[in-house]
Amino acid sequence: MKKLLLSLLLSICFTSPIFAASIPSISHLDSVTQGSINSFCGYAKRNEGPVKYIACLNKQLSQLGSKKIPSISHLDSVIQGSINSFCGYAKRNEGPVKYIACLNKQLSQLGSKKIPSISHLDSVIQGSINSFCGYAKRNEGPV
Repeated sequence: MKKLLLSLLLSICFTSPIFAASIPSISHLDSVTQGSINSFCGYAKRNEGPVKYIACLNKQLSQLGSKKIPSISHLDSVIQGSINSFCGYAKRNEGPVKYIACLNKQLSQLGSKKIPSISHLDSVIQGSINSFCGYAKRNEGPV
């Protein structure tokens, strides 16, 4: 009798929509946004349990709304790399909304600016300039 009652109680808890929480789908989002959400909510998933994980996913989806990640594919590969490096922290640790804001800010500040060519300079000087400006490229963005 106890086994039957326990079995019935467990089946109600795990099949009833009142008791069973479902993980919201993010499959409708692009892979970069999915990756950002998974990275951001990963701590909750691994260390805080399913309730916190589901809450994190729901919060990210709610904040995201209809926002989309802006394309930077039209930019020079060096600028793309600089933007990706600069906004990478937001992408991995702050979620897609902050990542999108970072990308939009970089694109806005960049405007129509272009990287000046240094190809006409001696290779030693080019190396020196690239080395000197490397920190800014990785940590301060392209502008």
